[in-house]
Amino acid sequence: MLRKVLVLNKQTDDGQITKGILSVENGDKLFGRLRMFEEVFPAHLIIKIDGKTLVFDNIKDVFNFEFETVFHNLNAPIGAILTDGKNIVASAKTEDFCEDEKTLFDDFLQFENMSKTKSMSFDDNLEGENLKEENNMEENNKNEEIEKEENNDESLSEKIENTDNFFEMIKPSIDKLFDENKHFLELEEKLDGTEWVKVPYNGEDSDHYILGKIKEGDVVTHICYGMYAKNKTKLPPENLKEFCQWLPLNADDEDSDGYFVMYQDAITGENIVL
Repeated sequence: MLRKVLVLNKQTDDGQITKGILSVENGDKLFGRLRMFEEVFPAHLIIKIDGKTLVFDNIKDVFNFEFETVFHNLNAPIGAILTDGKNIVASAKTEDFCEDEKTLFDDFLQFENMSKTKSMSFDDNLEGENLKEENNMEENNKNEEIEKEENNDESLSEKIENTDNFFEMIKPSIDKLFDENKHFLELEEKLDGTEWVKVPYNGEDSDHYILGKIKEGDVVTHICYGMYAKNKTKLPPENLKEFCQWLPLNADDEDSDGYFVMYQDAITGENIVL
């Protein structure tokens, strides 16, 4: 069985911001899990493996989306993007993946155009007209539901525009992960002023990343993400090298297992270059 973990980042003028984690593994089929750290609506995941494009359309739960499809070669180059249909929310790729994120977005747009063409290609008869009418009614109902959600209190885009604090923007997502997962007490005892949880990404505690908060009093100053390794000789993912710091579980043992930890400024959301 082969497993790969890709960190989904968003490139900004000030640097990269980590948005989530995508894990994929091969058994008889390809299994995957997407975990974003903030809400995205609508959400579409596009993964390209060995020149083949997979599109997962209209994902409802970006905090814990799982999928299963036919076997794909994970030794091949892999790229992925998450889009809201208009913009690329985050992207990730293995070191050997040569295409840029815009190519994946173009693949998505092509898929969407094909889907729309198929939905409109009814026979020009009464049955076709009835299907069109039913389809329009369903679409109208969906649009009404979306409008209701958008009008409930303050929309996500409004919340983003009205805050200068990145942590406050994603706090509901972070709180949800802390509520649903076990606290990493061993690490909390070693590092004063921090809180940590282990977040499984394949349904098992052995496959997990760690999520942490560094605090000054009651104020969160940094958000942390850590990927497990048996020792520090194992290299972190290519797109994390300049942002990672090795954190051993036993500081007195050079061969101790631990985590490659990335730190994110809670105010700006910028990754800390180490």
